[in-house]
Formats: sequence, structure tokens, C-alpha cells
Amino acid sequence: MSQPETTSRPTSVTRAIAVSVLRGGLLSAAVIAGTLIVGDARILGADAWVLVAFYLLLWGAGTLGYLVWSLRRIGSDGHPEIRALETLIVTAVLVIAMFSKAYHLMSAAEPSAFTEPLDAFTSYYFAVTVLATVGFGDITPVITSARAITMVQMIIDLALLATLVRLVTTAVKVNHLRRAPDTVR
Repeated sequence: MSQPETTSRPTSVTRAIAVSVLRGGLLSAAVIAGTLIVGDARILGADAWVLVAFYLLLWGAGTLGYLVWSLRRIGSDGHPEIRALETLIVTAVLVIAMFSKAYHLMSAAEPSAFTEPLDAFTSYYFAVTVLATVGFGDITPVITSARAITMVQMIIDLALLATLVRLVTTAVKVNHLRRAPDTVR
């Protein structure tokens, strides 16, 4: 007697994870590449601070739009936990990229804004250390406007973490409740 042939087909969970990793990875890579490649901040001139403020507002609106879209998708997704994790990671990348580019623009417009001039990569380093609340002390904001933007990032980071966790867990819960309407709530 021969044994039944088994095939190793990916399960729907495995497929959902692969799609999520691919989608989130590509989006994150595109965002990071875009902030590293697009635009040389040295050409800003006197209107640099207006551009930084406009950039933060525009990027913030885009991030909020992505978050709203993702939360709706979590609510209807077949694997809400996977979509939720993707949303958390991509939103964090968007916020880090937003502040990284702002720091880069600020440093280019005013080289003394930080303890050392920030290139694109060092701007990411600084944005991540602020998000992680590590604060190594090797780079610090020096002028008031740089300190103000850094404080805004700190506040947004704290609010973002708390709000994202709450929104994402609520979206997952709503999805589960929709799937099992006869269950006691």
C-alpha cells in the first residue's frame, strides 16, 4: 500500500502573512527610499521653515489617510491580526520618515539646528532614537525650532503608540464580532 500523497500548500494564514510582509515591506521601502532620494534640502533658501511646516502637515495628512484606510481594511480582512501588525509597522515607518525628512530639511536650512549637520541617514537615526526614547545624546536639537519639532515628535510618538494599539485592537475585535454575531458579547 502506498501512502497518500501530501502536498505542502500554503495555508490562508501563510498566504496572508506573505502578502502582508510583501505589501508592508514594499510600502516601507518606497517611503524610506523616497525620503532618502527625493530633493536636496540645500536648495530651500529662506522659506525653509515654511516648507518644513507644510511638509509635516502634508505628510501627516497622508499618514492619517493611510491609517484610516488600513483600519477599515482590518475591520473586513479575513486575517485582521496580520493586517493590524502590518498597519502598526507601516504607520511607525511613515511617522519616522516624516520626522526624519523634517530634521534633514531643518539641518540643511540651518546647519546649527542640531549639534551636528544631519544628512538623510543621520536624520533617520535621530528620528528613531527619539521614537525609541533612547536619547543617546550624540545628536541634540540646539535651536528653538528644532527643539519644538523634536518635542512634537515626542508627543506624537507617545500618542501614536497608545492610539494605534487601541485602534488596531478595536478593529480586530470588531472583525471578530462581525464574524460571530451569535456569540455572547
